[in-house]
Amino acid sequence: MWQVIPPGGNRPPVFYRPPTPEEVRFLREGRGGKVYNPQWVLGIPRCCPWGYPQVLLCRPLNPKGPFPTTFWLVCPFLSRRCGQLESEGGVRRLETRMARDPERMRRHHLDHAALRGSLLTPEENRWLRRNRPEWWRSLWSRGLGGIDFLHGDGGAKCLHLHTASWLGWGTHPFSSWLAAQFPRTHCDSPLCSGE
Repeated sequence: MWQVIPPGGNRPPVFYRPPTPEEVRFLREGRGGKVYNPQWVLGIPRCCPWGYPQVLLCRPLNPKGPFPTTFWLVCPFLSRRCGQLESEGGVRRLETRMARDPERMRRHHLDHAALRGSLLTPEENRWLRRNRPEWWRSLWSRGLGGIDFLHGDGGAKCLHLHTASWLGWGTHPFSSWLAAQFPRTHCDSPLCSGE
C-alpha cells in the first residue's frame, strides 16, 4: 500500500511503500557489495522495472544517531554509473551548474531539511529537543545528505545523493542535467548485478 508524505511550502509530496519481505532480504543480503540495515528504511519510493529497489527512503534517526541521507541510492547499476561520472569530473560539473543558480539549490536544501524533520515522530522530536538539541538542529537545518548549506558548504558532495533525491523524490533543481547523465535508469537484466 502506497503512503504519502504530504507537500509543504515548495516541497512536493513523497510517495513510498513499506518494503516487502523479499526487499528486506535483498537489503540484508546486499547487492553490489553493500548491505543495508532494514530498520533504517522507512520505505521504497522507487523500484526498477525488474522489481528491485533503486532508492530507499531512510529514517532520519537510527540507534547510532542522526542519519541525514533521506534518499539512499541502492541500485548497483545506477551506483556504478554515478561512480563513473564522478571519476570523469561529474561532481565538479554539477557544482558549476549549481553555482550559476545557488538560490534554486538553497531552496532544494531547505526542502530536504523540512522533509527530514517531518519524518521524525513527535516522540523523537521531543526527545531530541530535550536530550540532543544539537542533533535536532542538525536534522532540521542541514540539506540534501546533511550538507551544511547555511554555513557556506554549497558543494554537491557526491552524485549518488543527487541521483537518489531526483529519482526517489521525483524532483531536483537540475533534473534536466541529471536526466542527460542517465539516459537509462535501469539495467537490461535483473541478473546484471549492476553491469
